[in-house]
Amino acid sequence: MFSKKKAASIQHTKLATLIAHDVRLTGDLEFSEGLRMDGHVCGNVTGKPGAQTLLVLSDRGSIEGNVHGYDVVVNGKIVGDVIADHFVGEF
Repeated sequence: MFSKKKAASIQHTKLATLIAHDVRLTGDLEFSEGLRMDGHVCGNVTGKPGAQTLLVLSDRGSIEGNVHGYDVVVNGKIVGDVIADHFVGEF
C-alpha cells in the first residue's frame, strides 16, 4: 500500500515523547516534535502547525480520531482521517 522507497525522505525529527502501550488518553493531543505512540488515544492527534513533526504509531497503538502531522508513520490502527503535509507511510 505504501512505498518503502520514500521512507528515506522522512525528516530526522527527535522522538521526544512516548505514549506507552498501557496508556489510554481521552481528548485531543497536540505535539511539537516527534511522538511515538504505543498506547491508545480517543481524540484528534495533531502536530503543531508549522513544525516538522513526526508521528510514529506502532503496531500496538491506536487512534480513534483524525491525525494531522508533517510526517506520519502508521503501523497501528487509526479510525479517522490522516493528513500528512510531507510523508505518510509504514515501516
